Amino acid sequence: MYELSRIRLHTVGPKGARYQDVMLDLRGVGAYLRSSAVGTLFDSEITEMRDLPRRPSPATVLFLENGGGKTVLIKLIFSVMLPGRRQIVGTSSTRVLEKFVLADDVAHVALASMIQGAGETGY
Repeated sequence: MYELSRIRLHTVGPKGARYQDVMLDLRGVGAYLRSSAVGTLFDSEITEMRDLPRRPSPATVLFLENGGGKTVLIKLIFSVMLPGRRQIVGTSSTRVLEKFVLADDVAHVALASMIQGAGETGY
C-alpha cells in the first residue's frame, strides 16, 4: 500500500481557485520507521530514534474558506491517482478538468508516495 507524502500543484485549477505553485508536504510527521528494510548508505549515522525516517502524516486537515479550492484539490489528486476513470469526483461530466488548465498554460500535478511496508519512496 502507498501513503501519500507530497503533492505539487503548479499553474492548475479554475480561475476562481487556482494553484500557482503549491507544495503540500506530509512527510516526517507520522510514526517512526523501525523496519530493517529502512537502510541507508550511512546507517552508522542513525544513533537515536529522531534520526530514523518517519512515515507521512496519517491524517491531514485542510482549512480554507468557501471557494478556497478544497474540492478542486481533491479533484486534482484523484485525477492523477485514477487517470483512466471517466467520472470525476463531485460530477458526472467527463470534461470538468478541461477548465483547470488555461490557454497558454502548462499545468502540473505531481504526487509522491511512500511504500508502506518498506519505507521506500516512489514517484
